[in-house]
Amino acid sequence: MYQKIVEKLGILTAGAFVLGFFAIVVVISALIVPFYVLFVLFLKTFRLGPAHIDPEVVEDCDHVALALKKGDIAFLEERAVQDPDFPQGVDGFLGRHWLTNAIGSGNLESVEWFLNQDVDVNYQDDEGMSPLKSAIQHEHDDTVMGREHSLSIDIVSLLLDAGADINARGTLDETPLHTAAAIGSLELVQFLLERGADPLAMDSEYVQGYPLDYAQRRKDPRIVTLLEKHMDQQRKAATDAAPQT
Repeated sequence: MYQKIVEKLGILTAGAFVLGFFAIVVVISALIVPFYVLFVLFLKTFRLGPAHIDPEVVEDCDHVALALKKGDIAFLEERAVQDPDFPQGVDGFLGRHWLTNAIGSGNLESVEWFLNQDVDVNYQDDEGMSPLKSAIQHEHDDTVMGREHSLSIDIVSLLLDAGADINARGTLDETPLHTAAAIGSLELVQFLLERGADPLAMDSEYVQGYPLDYAQRRKDPRIVTLLEKHMDQQRKAATDAAPQT
């Protein structure tokens, strides 16, 4: 008899546990669902939710991307006639400047065509990327992808010749030289310095830094030595140019 009582108590305890669990789930759902509904309504009201992706827009961007990669100038010229926002505007898929897309394609002919259309070479997108910084970042992407030859310096040269500001500041006051030092490209750092990049430019990070600091974090002694040399030269030139008292 004692054993039966224990068994019944066990059954009752298990039942109570299950009922309690479901009760907790119901209570939590009752609390969460209204907040979820309000959240969805908020997103719809202020159009903050994920935008519907039009397949035709995606297909169109794919066609342009393929033309950029191939350097299909005839296609680009025809597109410019049909679309008044091309090539100065942004694509309809990622909202990225067409020039940035051209730089990302890595095709010199495509980039040259865009620059011949008098597009802005000093814009900054929502991520703080300029055409010059996009070209420098392309060097890093080529390295990661294991590509044998990068045209980044050639593209950077084209942008500079077209009027790109070599010392333009990003969202945290970083310059293209900061970016080149951060990705660890000795060739790009040297090229930018030769074209007039300021080695004494300081960003506005929480811990402020020169391009040299970026190179030191990369632990690349070649870039560190090169930047130190140019910093010393610039400081000396500034001292020599200062009026004597």
